[in-house]
Amino acid sequence: MVRHGDESKGLNLGRKESEERIRDLESKVSAKEQEVNDYLNLLQRTQADFQNYMKQSVKERQKLVESACDGLILELIEVEGNIEAALKSMPTADENKSTVGLQGVLRQIQKVLDDRGVRRIGSVGLPFDHGMHDAVGVVKAVDKQEDTIVEEVQSGFMIRGRLLRPAKVVVSKKEVEENG
Repeated sequence: MVRHGDESKGLNLGRKESEERIRDLESKVSAKEQEVNDYLNLLQRTQADFQNYMKQSVKERQKLVESACDGLILELIEVEGNIEAALKSMPTADENKSTVGLQGVLRQIQKVLDDRGVRRIGSVGLPFDHGMHDAVGVVKAVDKQEDTIVEEVQSGFMIRGRLLRPAKVVVSKKEVEENG
């Protein structure tokens, strides 16, 4: 027969073991919760890194496509320049079918370039800009401010806000007037 005092000792022992067991389980649960949070943070960082990678990949692909198109556009610009030169060399009074045909082809090329965001760089009369122009010659001029573009040898072009081809220009240098 178990006495009442022995019974309460057994309950107290069981309670202490149960409390220790509960603390041990709570500690394990807390550790697992921390591990879950660590994995969740890792997953979120990995997901953000992947999204950034995808955005960067799209930008790089777009740049690659643009640079591939730049070569073709530069070739079209050369063709446009050749047609313009051919038209200038033809007598103006000669309005024959070839002149009209060349003018039509020139307008078509200019429309294609315009639709692709290609813009001609202004130059004559403007100040020389190292980022937009290549100086291929210098002339002395009394009536022009120094570093003013006086002639355009070859047109320059921009595409969607970036330089495609610089303009080749002749720039003025101030001629000093001699007072004799």
